[in-house]
Amino acid sequence: MPLHRFHSSILAFLAFCGMLAAAPAGAADGEILITQAKALAGNVTPGDAVGFPVTLSESGSYKLAGNLTPGPNKIGIVVAAPDVTIDLNGFKLSAGPAGGANNSTHGIAGQGDRLTVKNGTIGAFRISGINAASRDHLIVENMRIINGGYYGIYSTGGNNTRIQNSTVASNGNTGIVCGLSCHIEGSIVSGNGRYGIHIASAPFWETPFSITQMLVSIMKV
Repeated sequence: MPLHRFHSSILAFLAFCGMLAAAPAGAADGEILITQAKALAGNVTPGDAVGFPVTLSESGSYKLAGNLTPGPNKIGIVVAAPDVTIDLNGFKLSAGPAGGANNSTHGIAGQGDRLTVKNGTIGAFRISGINAASRDHLIVENMRIINGGYYGIYSTGGNNTRIQNSTVASNGNTGIVCGLSCHIEGSIVSGNGRYGIHIASAPFWETPFSITQMLVSIMKV
């Protein structure tokens, strides 16, 4: 190969590497990564202000790349769009010490339908770990939601909530509050201060239960 062509190839390769370095940080599969530093900087999605809460204004998939600590009296993540998936990726969304008077208020506040939260821990939020009131088709999978001041998962008024393979424990009032057609399977709901599971949309005998959920509700674990 002539020397000038060799030099041109090297320069083109270096330019390509520079383009990769300048690209926004994101997972290879198209998920948007969230870290504490990115949360504090803002602009995770358009309209997301500096600091907490992280506001997700666009549908899509998001993945934690580190633990998040919102700080006193803050909300961790506000989901302002439908069809959002948040993969905690084994990390923790933490409000502070268990029972802390100045802990963050809500871990994830869902304002859009079809929210999915999976694969991590939400701990010690003063009001709720996940609050998706009046939102339909909430899915919670492979989560630990623990040590909250009032509720672990609060989705009253919403239809078709599905909670699978999760631990909802040691919350001050109720582990899970959900609405019509709530399905809970393969989960531990234990040590919550008042109720394990409260179906808020209808009397017990009128609510469509899965068999697993009915057994858990009767046992009041």
